[in-house]
Amino acid sequence: MGRPKISKVIPEDVRNYLTSAYKNKISNNNDSPAKGKTGRYRAFTKALNEYLIQKADTNDKLADIAEYFGIKGIGEETIFSAFSLKGRGKNQDGRERDAASKYTRDLLCLFASNGHFDWDKTLTKLFPDHLDQLDSSARQLLEGIDKKALPSSTERDFVRTTFIEADVPKLNNPDYPVFPPAPWFTPAWPATPTFPIQVPGFLDVYLKDESANPTGLHKDRMAWEIAKKAKYFEDQHGHGRDFSLITSGGAAISIQFFLNLIGASSTLRAVVHPGMDDALKEAMVKLGCLVFEADLKAKELTQADIRQATDNKNVIDLTYRTTDIPGIEYYDWLSCEILNSEPDYCFIPFGTGELYTNVLRFVQKAYHERFFQCDLRLKANIDRLTKCHFLGATTDRADSKLTKLFAYHRPLYENHKGLVKKLRSDEIIGSSSSIEVVRERYVDEAIDIAATLGINCEPSGIAGLALLLQMKKKVNVSAKILIVNTGRTNLHPLPPSSKKSNKS
Repeated sequence: MGRPKISKVIPEDVRNYLTSAYKNKISNNNDSPAKGKTGRYRAFTKALNEYLIQKADTNDKLADIAEYFGIKGIGEETIFSAFSLKGRGKNQDGRERDAASKYTRDLLCLFASNGHFDWDKTLTKLFPDHLDQLDSSARQLLEGIDKKALPSSTERDFVRTTFIEADVPKLNNPDYPVFPPAPWFTPAWPATPTFPIQVPGFLDVYLKDESANPTGLHKDRMAWEIAKKAKYFEDQHGHGRDFSLITSGGAAISIQFFLNLIGASSTLRAVVHPGMDDALKEAMVKLGCLVFEADLKAKELTQADIRQATDNKNVIDLTYRTTDIPGIEYYDWLSCEILNSEPDYCFIPFGTGELYTNVLRFVQKAYHERFFQCDLRLKANIDRLTKCHFLGATTDRADSKLTKLFAYHRPLYENHKGLVKKLRSDEIIGSSSSIEVVRERYVDEAIDIAATLGINCEPSGIAGLALLLQMKKKVNVSAKILIVNTGRTNLHPLPPSSKKSNKS
């Protein structure tokens, strides 16, 4: 196989996309990042060669690339050139020193998109400003196409959120926000507002208001990720899969709303404790959920128990975050929005613990990446974040007003506490970071303050404020404090088109 005659300099925004995909892959795999720019791209080269070995037998284009590079695989110097680490100028043979061959560019793009998009498809789908960089055969084909037939910006955003990001790590670029999802909503960064509030006894308090989400809850972020995966799985396999979840109701409404919105056939099979509020249960059923009662107090249900309770052995259980559709990231964008406030104290409701722990893991990730390019969405000063005290607000009472935060069994609770202890010990988070049980009298006080301020929340959503009031003597009155309001469940959420028709 001969050497391709055309080498091209990869545009900077395309390089950023490729490196972002690689960094998120190692993050998802819990691999330790290599230190230094050279070390990072050597590790990238290793990952590319491993990918070629694993996938060449299942992808004809990758098979051609593997044959071209031979048994030794792609070399470090080739990757250094592709990412402009060797500097501008020309080699003795006249080729650009920082250029990449067609095989190199195709490999990088296929790696980033899990085998779906080569160089030409990547530019056509994601970077239409660089169509002049298409390889010759693709340019000739393009000349015969009506330019109006190319993807619009809205269509490109839809491709990003429903196809590319459904199967590869997020682009993680705040210039391309993904939530609330297009084309039904207008994606924004940040997706929900943060604003100052008056709390007696404190001078600098802010509220991160997740009630602005489509169903009124922070769980919409999780629900959209699940819905994208469900629709992609269905499109690839020709059939959908139902999901199951032990829930107090809010997550079920969010998930089924977004499954309906994206047109997935999947149904959320919700497992609830007897005695759930009738209005909440009726709202779940109206959206399309199947509701099953089970005694959640008697014992901790395993996934096998959940499948039996929901009458479906093939259901994908979401309760313990192990699914047959891997790679779901729930709260990464929200974590960045929270951290960019750079608070001294951050109070977060703690139910399943996923949001609280996601925020901590994002700080941990940012800390370990501080010597090379960090996540583009994270604007906060890393040193400041390591001094922030992260407080999780929860309850251990079945009769608490914090109904969405209570669970009879928390199989991962000790894991959450262990992470907090480790990060405190490593001085990656503030020394006062902890998960605390909120006493009911402070819940009542927080509810009154929230009502006075016009905050749209349910008691569970404003648990962080209750914990702040409980810790009043331990928190400096002039400290910058962020309260995360996880919102209030909208029992009857409507897609934007339905809202417009109802107004008319």
